[in-house]
Amino acid sequence: VRWSVPFSITPESSKIFADELLGKCSTPTAETCPELLYMFIDRPENAVILIPNEIYNNEKNIPDDLYSSSTLIPIDELVSNSGNIELIITDEVTDSVIGQINGKQVIVPKGYYPIETLELYSESVLVKEKTGDYWIVGALNIENIVHITPGIATGTHISRPSITGSEQTQEEALKELSRIVILLKSGKLPVSVSVGSVSTISPTLGDEFLNYSIIAGIIAMFVVTLCLFIRYKKIKITIPIITTLVFEITMILGTASLIGWQMDLASVAGIIAAIGTGIDDQIVIVDEVLRKEDDDEEILNIGSRIKRAFSIVFMSAGTLSLAMAPLLFMGLGILKGFAITTIIGVIIGVFITRPAYAAIIKKII
Repeated sequence: VRWSVPFSITPESSKIFADELLGKCSTPTAETCPELLYMFIDRPENAVILIPNEIYNNEKNIPDDLYSSSTLIPIDELVSNSGNIELIITDEVTDSVIGQINGKQVIVPKGYYPIETLELYSESVLVKEKTGDYWIVGALNIENIVHITPGIATGTHISRPSITGSEQTQEEALKELSRIVILLKSGKLPVSVSVGSVSTISPTLGDEFLNYSIIAGIIAMFVVTLCLFIRYKKIKITIPIITTLVFEITMILGTASLIGWQMDLASVAGIIAAIGTGIDDQIVIVDEVLRKEDDDEEILNIGSRIKRAFSIVFMSAGTLSLAMAPLLFMGLGILKGFAITTIIGVIIGVFITRPAYAAIIKKII
C-alpha cells in the first residue's frame, strides 16, 4: 500500500531546498535517481555492528520498502547512510575485532557472540532481536525509506514536493502517513536540510526517558494531591480535584481524536497548560465556598458563592483563549498545536468539568 504526502514551500525555500539536496542522490551513478530518504529513530552513533555471515548473506540486499519491493538496496549502502557506524562481518570475536570495537557501542544479534567478552572491551553492548523481516533494519533503527519528488536532487526548484512510501497494510500506511504529517505540521522534514544543532540519544536512553516521563507524571500527581490535602486537610475535597483532572485529560485526548488533530510535543504542552489552569480554577471554587464573609458583607449561600467563583473562572478562561487565538493564525504548526489543545482544554473545563466539580463540592459541603 503506497502513501504520499505533498506539501508546499515558498519559491525562496524551494531554491534553498534544492541547493541543499543537489548531488545527494542515493545512487548518483544510476541513470535514474530514486532520491531516497533514509529515516531513522534514535540512530546509533559511534557504533560497530557485528553481523555473522549467515545473517549477512540472507540480508545482503534489502527491498527499498523494507518488505517486498523489487528495487533492492545493498546492506553496505544502508550502513553508509546511517552515519558513524562500522559494519564487521564475522562469526568469531578475534583480536582484530576486539581492536575495532574498543571504546565503542557494539550492536549484535542475539545468540551469536559471547556478550561477556564484548562487554570487557566495548563501551556498551546492545543485543538486538529480529523483529521484522530483516535484522539489520532493527539494528540500525531504520523506520522507513521514502521517496521524494524526482528532480530535487538534481537541483530542480520544486515548490510542491511530496514524500512517498509504502507499507504492508493500509493501517500501517495510514499510520506512517499521519506521522509524516505531524513532522510537517511541526515545521520539520524527515531529513535535515539545514542543521542548526545536533544531539544524539541512544535507543536505551530513549527507552529510559519514556519510563522516567511516566514516573515523573505519577510523582507530579502525588505532589499536587499532597499539597491540596495539606491546604484543605480534607480528603473529600482533594480526591474530587484529582479525579476531575483525570477525566479532563481523557476528554481533551478524546476531543483531539474526534477532530483528527495529531498529538505532538507542542500539543502535550498545551494539555499541561490546560491542566494547570484547571486545578487553579478548582482551587478558586473551593476557596470561594469555604471563605468566611467579612462582617459588613452579606452572607451568601453556597450556590451564590459558586456563582461568584465562576465569574472568576469564566474571566480567566476567556483571557487564556484570547491569548491563544493569535497562535492559530500565525502559520507556525508547532504553536498551532499548543493553542488548539489549550483552547480545547479550557472549553472542556469551563463547560463540563468545572460545573461538574462545583456540583460535587456543593453536595459534599
